[in-house]
Parts: sequence; structure tokens; C-alpha cells
Amino acid sequence: MSNNQTEHDVMVVLGAGEPPQPRLPFEQVKDKVTHWDLYSNAVLDASNEHVFYIQFLNNTEETIAEGHYSPEEYAAFRQQNPQLNLPELNGDEQGDPDSGFISNREQETAKNTNITANGNTQGVITHQAKPSSAPVENANTIVKTENPAEKKMAERHSLSLFSKKEAAAISEWVDEQAQEILNDVSQMRRQVNAAIDSPIEGASGAIKGFWNIVPDVIDLGYLLAQGIEIGGSKALAPVLGLFSDELENDLNEHAELVKGQLGYSIADPIRFNLSEAEQGGDLITAITPVGMMKSAGRKIVKEVTESAAKQATKKNAVSNTIKNEPQSPSNVVKPADKSSSGTVTTPATQPSSGGTVKSIDKPNPDTGKTPDTPPAKIKDESPDTKKTDKGENNPNSTKNTCGDPVDIVKGDLIQAWPVINIPGLLPIELTRTYYSTQSPRGIFGQKWADNWSMSLQIHDETIDFQDSEGSIYTFTASSDEVRSRNLRAPHYLLLGHKQSTLQIQDNRQQRIYHFELSPTSHRRLTKITNLQGVALRFHYNDEQQLDYLLRDDSFLIRLHYQHHQLTHIDYEHAQQSQRLVSCQYDHHGYLSECDAFQQNHLWHTYTAQGWMTSWRDTDQTALSIDYDNQGRVIQTHSDSGYWCDRFFYDDTLLINTYVDGEGGHFRYYYNEDQLIVRTLDPLGRETRTQWRDFQKISETNDMGETTHYTYHPDGLIAQIYLPDNRKVGYEYNENGQLTRYIAPTGDVWQLDYDVRGNLTTVTTPQGLVQTYEYSQHGELLKSIAPNGAQWQYQYNAAHQLIKSTNPYQQSTEYQFDELGRLQAYTDALKHTTQYRYDPNHAGVNGSVSNILLPDGVQQQIEYDSERRVVAVTDGEARTTRYRYGPFDLLTSMIRPDGTAIHFEYDALTRLKKVINALGETYTYERDAAGQIIRETDFAGRVLEYRYDRLGRRIATRYPDKHELRWRYAPSGVVIEQSEWLDDGLNHQCLSTTNYEYDTHLRLIKATNPDSVVEFEYDAHSQLTCERINGREVHHQWDEATRAL
Repeated sequence: MSNNQTEHDVMVVLGAGEPPQPRLPFEQVKDKVTHWDLYSNAVLDASNEHVFYIQFLNNTEETIAEGHYSPEEYAAFRQQNPQLNLPELNGDEQGDPDSGFISNREQETAKNTNITANGNTQGVITHQAKPSSAPVENANTIVKTENPAEKKMAERHSLSLFSKKEAAAISEWVDEQAQEILNDVSQMRRQVNAAIDSPIEGASGAIKGFWNIVPDVIDLGYLLAQGIEIGGSKALAPVLGLFSDELENDLNEHAELVKGQLGYSIADPIRFNLSEAEQGGDLITAITPVGMMKSAGRKIVKEVTESAAKQATKKNAVSNTIKNEPQSPSNVVKPADKSSSGTVTTPATQPSSGGTVKSIDKPNPDTGKTPDTPPAKIKDESPDTKKTDKGENNPNSTKNTCGDPVDIVKGDLIQAWPVINIPGLLPIELTRTYYSTQSPRGIFGQKWADNWSMSLQIHDETIDFQDSEGSIYTFTASSDEVRSRNLRAPHYLLLGHKQSTLQIQDNRQQRIYHFELSPTSHRRLTKITNLQGVALRFHYNDEQQLDYLLRDDSFLIRLHYQHHQLTHIDYEHAQQSQRLVSCQYDHHGYLSECDAFQQNHLWHTYTAQGWMTSWRDTDQTALSIDYDNQGRVIQTHSDSGYWCDRFFYDDTLLINTYVDGEGGHFRYYYNEDQLIVRTLDPLGRETRTQWRDFQKISETNDMGETTHYTYHPDGLIAQIYLPDNRKVGYEYNENGQLTRYIAPTGDVWQLDYDVRGNLTTVTTPQGLVQTYEYSQHGELLKSIAPNGAQWQYQYNAAHQLIKSTNPYQQSTEYQFDELGRLQAYTDALKHTTQYRYDPNHAGVNGSVSNILLPDGVQQQIEYDSERRVVAVTDGEARTTRYRYGPFDLLTSMIRPDGTAIHFEYDALTRLKKVINALGETYTYERDAAGQIIRETDFAGRVLEYRYDRLGRRIATRYPDKHELRWRYAPSGVVIEQSEWLDDGLNHQCLSTTNYEYDTHLRLIKATNPDSVVEFEYDAHSQLTCERINGREVHHQWDEATRAL
């Protein structure tokens, strides 16, 4: 156990010996106590029994009282003094004080924040592991003069000799410590990171580390002497055992005694203690010749000595473990678990079981301040489901992207372009996706993935799945029957039989992907179905190319190829045909041009390796990309000056940096699983993230507020624990459909489904039930309100809505084209509005070119080559025009009278200036993190803004030197607004308004010096009464329509 102390945490162990001098009883000074430090197994009383020792401190950190308590006395004392926030003892602490429990008030207050042992431990350390084969006093033994027997032993056995057995033990020790070495590397990485973040503290650590060479040299001699003494005793014991068992036992006991003192430093009084940042600075100096000599010397002697000691005592340690540890399920060896930092921790085979960790997955909410929210029930996973985390990539949901975008960890340029979107009961969707460091192959050729090219690759023990993004996930499949889940993407469940059919159940999309039965190891996608059974079928030609897709409503998509490359895609439906996609390729075979009727027309260029060097559209947008030799983006730039960003990668420290076009530096720290664990923005604001099985389990913001997450086995969120002790719960059925929502207020919504996955009822927290009825295809036929009011719906043969009827039997009729675009709308008065569309595109953002109103008035809309609205002409022939710059930024709006408003943007395409028709400007200034800190209006008046560390606005300064300031509750609501005068001479608060909220976070009261405003609500959160200084205004709501 260390004697190191930090600014906030006390880490002291008192060995057996004289107790501290008595101080005043707690009861006499309890009003002055602000802090405390708690130790167990720290002091032995007169009866040699273990007791708990507490030091009570005042606000100047001075110890003003102390107390010794048995476990029973401690429990009673804790109940009598709840203001101290003392920790509750668990079974280990009450039954075995050898646990070495250490705590203080700061630790107890911060139990559910980001205080953890390191990135590998999910929780807060509440216990230090106890030794199983030696008394706890030997963990940091107080130096005592040898007794006569010890002196005699030292004189009798001075021979230093290692046998072949001891030499072999050294090699075995190295193998056993492989994981510990990996952990040491991770720890060194964190120390160096801390030194880089705190250069002054790091420099201090380098100086202190250099001085520590002196005590280290002293320790080298002492440690070497210990090695000689242990080795000699162990080597000589078998020889003397031939003559006397007593002599052999004496030698072994002496070796044990010396071994128990390993790690003790006689030079600690002159050694500096280093913080983590200082340790990082010291570590950096280790590359100097002196540092290398110091590190090598200590490590060699320590390894040789400890290996011999471990080998000698291994048998005894194991026997002690068996004797001391209860044989309960908790002692059963479990498979290796992957921690938040990506380090694998294996079950302990030595006596020590490591630190005891209190879980932080489910913080205990403060029921006195927040509503009693019922917990969400976690779905049970089938015991037959196999799990693995093998794969080549992580899903996009776990990635951090910057700039155009670029994956800041892997350096991937990411391009995800929608191509086709045909609405329906089962929409037909096609998206092409590119990653510079990946090499999938889909219908658009090498380097491009798509959701029509999903496939399975069968191996002897595993199956690889390429998903719509081109990511490869491995599933365990050691037998013919398969039920397997990959922890990287748990929403995918692989089901079926290797010798027949296999399918992937996607609980995020509520889709099932079916794969062909094939004699080869490669299985292609043959069908996509939804929960209602509607299917989209995939058919292939003789050359194994995707030939056409056919939906159950006879909508057909046909693909055409030339030289084994996709050239165009058409649709055929109801004797209508339309080209949807056209493609061209470069001389390397990479997709160079793609014109999508519903989306964009884009060009791409590549290197020979397939790294995309540029992309552009039909107008002014163009971006160039530079790479390192691993295919990672190091710079993006454009002639327009937008998105000129840089990217830096540190593969040693696992820190990547993004420098945006405005000079802002963002730093990202990641673990071995390539998951972001820490971010620093240009203002130094920090966010820390912890992961388990590739799922984010907590996120701590710059103010130390932590949000915790738990999940269902299929990766869907189960519970969110907010920093203010409120929680949100979600429950799902086996198909991934939400069945229960638990609000932070404790309100519960219940959702029920039929066997085909159709939502049938929604029950509100007040018990009101909304009901739905469906056709056999899943079309909504009827919606019934809680009061019995009904809405009815009718459809055509293509499953398109053609008529809706409200509870008053008023009907509205609709007409849609084959692409799902509204062509005509007839209201209850039989007034019809007609819509016509631009023949050059069917952009999902709109392609209406002509609107004919019921009174004969026409409106016209014009588009440019990028499907952007460039002119709108109203019914009186007045036209407003729009102009755009690169990246589709609106640069000017020209009114019908010819006056214009112009817009300017910064390098990150954020609005920075508006220029009106008179030439006056309205400007926005931002800080390095992008927050608007200053606005200057058209008249030159300036508003200034300040923010807290969470990005919430805390003050607005007006031109007249007045300020409005805000304070927030932990839940994020404003609890105070104050007006201040700050003109340089005066700084005073003029008035304050306080806000109060109920448990549902609804505003119930606002109070300032002049008035009190109160609000009341009904069970539906509708405002029913406003009270202003006692005068009331009542609101009545229609129960059926919820209208005022």
C-alpha cells in the first residue's frame, strides 16, 4: 500500500503500533466538521481486534476529532449522523475488516461521477484488495530491527545460488505478467497524455524524477541484497533438508520473511511523490541515458527477485486461497471481459482478486428531490445466443467525425450518398457508402458499399457479415444451427442453419435480411422483409450480377451493366418507366460519376489505391483530399476557402487532433478498440466517455456531471441515468419495437403490437388508450381516440393513401404518382389543389414546379442543376430569386422589387454576416468552439454573450451596459435570471427573478421584487390556471381535440 497523497484523496494506511494522540470527542465539535477520512484495519485496540478509525476535519483541513468504532458501532454512528454522508458497509467490510477499506467525504460525494481507478475499471474503487497468503501488515511493513533469530538466519545462509528451476521460474513469471505489462503501457500512455495537457506540472515531474535517482540507487542495493538472501535461502534449503527437516523449514521461513518485505523502500523519506501529470513528465525523461539506466536497473533486479519469490511461494499461496476463499458462484472463473479501454482482463489465478469495485451502472436517484421512476426491465437474451466482438470496423453510431466528414480515429474519408428512395409499405432505398481505408465491393464497384450488396461469408467456425456500410462483423457459428450476435453491432442477430438458409434480424430497422442457399461459401442477399411480411426480392443473372428487384406491389427496379460495371438503374411500374441512376468509371475501375434522378449528380477522382482525392457537383462545390501513406486524411481544402481542415494522428499516445478552417484545435483520445474516451475542444472543455462491449456506458461533461447508460442485449437503449438523478427508461419487444417508455417524471407510456408488428394501442400515463386497426398488408385503416372518435383511411392497389375521413365524416382525397409524390389534394369542400413536378429530377427535398390552387391561381418554382430552388413566382407574377455558392450556401435573396439581401459565411460554412439592401451589415462573431459571443446589428449596436462550461448561455450584455444573467439547475432548467448594471464604475444587481418547477420540470412559479406569477396544470400537462399577484386566469381545454 502506498503512502502517496493527492490534493483531494487521502491514501494512508496506519500499521499496527501506537495509535494517534487522543483528541476531542466528536460530539463536542461535530458542528465544525466539514470533512472526514475513514480507515479500516488501521488501528488495533487493546484486545487486538480490528476497528474502524475516523479522523474528523474542519474547513482548514485540521483534524479536530477522531473515533474508533467496531463494525456495529460504526453502523449505528452512521445512522445517527447522516449529514456526514458516511458509506454504508457491505458484507465484506462487516465480516472481514482485512478488506483495507479507505474512503473520505470527497470520494463518497463523487461516487457516481467520473472518479474511477483508471479507464479499465467501470465503477468506483471502494476496497483495496487484501493479500491472501500474508498478513495485511506486511503490505507496507514498518522497518523493525531484526530479532536474534533473524540475525542468526542471516549469518547462517549467505550463499546466493539460482538453480535451473528458479531460472525457469523467471521465464514463467514473464508469461504470467504479459497482461500486467500491457496495463503498464496503458498507464504510461495516460501519464504522458496528462503531462502534455499540463506541461508545467510535467516539467516539475521531470525535475522530481531526476532527484529520485538518488533514493532509487539506494533501493537498487537494498533490492539486490534481498534477491541474494531469498535465492540463497531457497537454494540451500533442499541441501540442508537432507540432514534436518528443521533446518530446511527455517530456511524456507526466512525466504518468506524477506519476500514479504519486497517492494519496501528504505529511501522513501527522501523520495518525491508524483501526480499523474508529473509521472508523465518523469516518464518522458526516461529516454535519456540516465533515465534508461535507472529504469533498467530497477526492473531487472526486481523481476529476478520477485520471480524467485513467487515460484517459491506459489504452492503455499494456492493452498491459502482455497482455504480462505468461500466456494460461491462469485468465485467461479469467468471468461475474459473487455474493459472500457480495450484491455482484456483475465480471471485471477493468484490469491489476490484485485480491488473491489462498486458498480456505477445504476446510480441511486435522490428520491427526495425527483419522482420515483420505475426502472426499465432489461430483455432476457436466449441462452443459446453466441456472442463475439470480432470485426474489422465499428458502426457509425460509435464514430466521431469532423469536417467533410472524416472519422477522427481511423482517418477515413466518409462519403454516404442516398441514391434511390421509393416510398411504400416497404420503402425501396439505395445508399452508396465510401471509406478511404476500407475496401468493400458492391454494385458500384470497388471501394463502394451499398445496402443491396449485403452478404455472408461462411467459414468453419464463424460467419462474416458485410453490412450496408461495408463493415465486416464476425459471428460465432461452430455448428449447423446458428444463433449469434456480434457485440460491435448487437442489433444484428444471425439466425438459421449453415446447411440451408440464414438470415439477419435487424432490430434497428425492423427488417429481416434473407440470404441464399448456395454451394459456395459466399451467400448473397435474396430478400428483405418487414415485420408485416412485405418483401423486396433480389434476382441475379447468369453472371452473378444483381439483375432486378421486385416488390410485392409489382414495383420493379432493373439494373444494367456494361463490361461488368453497373451503368444505369431504371424503374418499371404501372406501364411507367424512368431512369433513376447513371454511372461512369475511371480507368482503374472506380466510380467516377453518378447521376441520381432523386438525389445528386457527383464526380469523384481517386489514386491508384482507391483513395478519393476529390469530389465535386454540377455547380461550384469542389473539395480536394490529401492522405498519408495509410490512406488516412491529413488535409481537406477547396478553392472557395471552405472546409480547409487538417488532421494529425499520434499512433503511440492514441491522440488525434482536428484543426478546423478557423484554427480551432480539437483533441480526441481513443482506446485500443478505436473508441473515443476523451475529447478536448478549443476552449479546453473536456468530455470523458466510458465503454463496455463497444457501448457507451457513461459520459462525463466538463463540469463533472455524468450520464450513465444501460442497454438491452440487442443494443437498444434501456435506461438513461441523468446527472440530476432522474432517469429515462425504454423497453422493447423481440422485434426491437418500443413497448414502454418511462419519462424522467415517472410517467409511463405503454405501446402494444399485434403478431404482425403493427402498433395497436398506445396507453398514456393517465390511462387513456389510443387504438389502431390495420389491413393484412399493414396499412392503417382506422385510428380511434380515447373518446371513441375515429379517423378512417382508404388505399389503392399500390397501397397509396387515396382518402381519409375525420370523426365528422368529412373526407379528404389524395392522388400520388408512382414515386409517391402528391399530385392532387381535394378537401372536404371538394376544392382541389394540383401539383406538377420538374421533369429533370425528383429530388426528395422537393421537385414541385407548378401549383394550381382551387381558385385558378398558379405558383411556379424553378430549380438549378443542383435541385435547389432558384426562383418562386407567386399568383401575382412576383418573383423572388435565390443565389447559391459552394456547398449549397445561400449567398443572396433578390426580392420582387429588385432589392437584395446577401449572406456571408466563415470557413466552416457558418453564417457570419448579413448585408441588407442599404449596405448595412449584421455580423456574428464566434469563439474557437463556434459559440456566438458577439452580435452587431444593422445600427451598430453590440450584444455580447457568455457561456458556462457546458455551452449554456449565462449572460447577455447590452449596449447600455446592462446585463442579464442566468443560473441553471442540475436538470438544465433556468432557476434564476438577474439584471445587472456593470458600467465600469458600478457593479450591482438591479433585480432578480427566481423560477420554480414541479417534478415534471414544468414552470410553476416566477418571482421577482414586483410580482409573483404562478401556473397550474392538469394531468395532461395543459395549463389550467395563471395567477398573477393573486389574480387568476383559467384555461379550459376540449377533451376530445385538446384545443383551448
